[in-house]
Amino acid sequence: MGKKAKACVALLLLSSMFGANGANAANPAVTVTNPNATKSYVVPTSLKWSKSALAVATAAQKIVYEDLKAGIELLVNNGATRLAKVKNNWQTSEFPDWKKYVPDVLSYNLKGYDGNTLVMTYEDVHAGPQLASRLIYLKQSSCSLSKFNSMTFKSWSAKYCPIVIGSKEDYLRASIRVFMSMSESYFSSAFTAKNVVTECLTNKYKFTIKNNIFSCPKTSYTWFNSFPLTEQLYDGGYQIKIDLKTNTAKFTYLEPLWQEWANRSRFQDSAVINY
Repeated sequence: MGKKAKACVALLLLSSMFGANGANAANPAVTVTNPNATKSYVVPTSLKWSKSALAVATAAQKIVYEDLKAGIELLVNNGATRLAKVKNNWQTSEFPDWKKYVPDVLSYNLKGYDGNTLVMTYEDVHAGPQLASRLIYLKQSSCSLSKFNSMTFKSWSAKYCPIVIGSKEDYLRASIRVFMSMSESYFSSAFTAKNVVTECLTNKYKFTIKNNIFSCPKTSYTWFNSFPLTEQLYDGGYQIKIDLKTNTAKFTYLEPLWQEWANRSRFQDSAVINY
């Protein structure tokens, strides 16, 4: 075969490859009808919280409060007569909707001064992704510590440096929001179902649908190759509609069952509430 012939064959192969990829991209086996849904859901403010959930929130808030109190006492014990509240450098793109849950996405470190001399810095032990802890904070940006040792902490705080403690309900909502970003289980069944259906239809594997149960034994998901086409779960469900004529499917994320999620609030020996 001459050089021109080889070049033509190569171009034809490249053309067919790009054509196939383009066709696959233009006509995916599974189309998600609401791809941004999982990032747009907001934990409702109308949820009803059980007594046990509210007790869990109280316990978690107390930990944040006590740690803040301990930090202030540490500054005083090291000779500080004034403290300044300074935002720490931690930032995250995990909570673009943080204003719906907390006053500020950043937490605060405390700097203790004696006159203009920096004595020490107390770093917030709850900085990072513990969004709910932002609901407990010093109201003032700067506080005098000169009367600290002559007053009870509660009296000093009330007069010189009030500590704001948000509602238990808001703490629980923010905790769910943290779980939504940090937990692998959030929408995990939906993500897996979508992957299985995509693999099955893309590769034209044999599948069956009986009593709304989709089954595709040949997929690589051997532990999850048979499941309902529609499932509503507390942490996010899904709905799958398969067109048998075109061997394609439409996939829709379903909103979490928020009240059921709220009922799962449990405290695990930290300021973070788990679900």
